[in-house]
Amino acid sequence: MRALAMLYGVVSYFLFFAVFVYLIAFVGDFLVPRTLSSEATMGSISALQVNIGLMLLWGIQHSVMARSSFKKAIASVIPQQIERSTYVAVSSIVLAM
Repeated sequence: MRALAMLYGVVSYFLFFAVFVYLIAFVGDFLVPRTLSSEATMGSISALQVNIGLMLLWGIQHSVMARSSFKKAIASVIPQQIERSTYVAVSSIVLAM
């Protein structure tokens, strides 16, 4: 079980690293197909709604999972030793969106 927890942690942190490097390339305008400077494919209002929705999703997820009450509640579902790795993985997935 300990080896699986370690593997899960390593995969979670590699996921974070990949998403963060992609974010840097997206903002820095290099090596990725779509960047911050790419031509818009939807109207301004739609883009604003999508961006606000994604920011709210990430902010809410990030804040809720960081609370001790959430950590206590999720302790019945996942082992304590993989709690941080789960937080990192979920935050990375939401950021990737």
